[in-house]
Amino acid sequence: MQQPQPSLFTTLLAKFPAALWLGFLPRSEGVIISVDEYHGLCSFLKNEQGFGYLSCLTAVDWPWKKQIEIVVHLENWERNDRLVLKVLLERDNPEVASLTDLWQGANFLEREVFDLFGVTFLNHPNLKRILSPEDETTFPLRKDFGVENNDEYGKAASTLISSATKLTV
Repeated sequence: MQQPQPSLFTTLLAKFPAALWLGFLPRSEGVIISVDEYHGLCSFLKNEQGFGYLSCLTAVDWPWKKQIEIVVHLENWERNDRLVLKVLLERDNPEVASLTDLWQGANFLEREVFDLFGVTFLNHPNLKRILSPEDETTFPLRKDFGVENNDEYGKAASTLISSATKLTV
């Protein structure tokens, strides 16, 4: 008689004890992992758990938490498994390891996140802007984009951010 396979999260927790289970998301499971374990866990998922497809890599800016969240969607087509990974980065200096050595498709996704959120992907083979001019110093998808300007958008963004900060404190 064949032994039942442990759940993916049980396997991850045994190998990466600091991982936090987000629970079941629509059609997938979710895990929050540390920056230090990010590349190692992704390598384990690809090479030992069969997650051969990186379908999405993006970011979410949380200025009132002083964090940028990297969100990665991985898929194992043989088992029809999906996994969402989240990594919380410090907003002042967001850095994380590049996944381009594991999935070539991470190349442009990481460049887009770098361009729009300012996240540095360490050991990326060609980390440069793809949408904004090379000399641009701002990051358009950060929630405080335009706040320093005295235009209507900057005033509205400043009000929104200060209101959200009051709600979460």
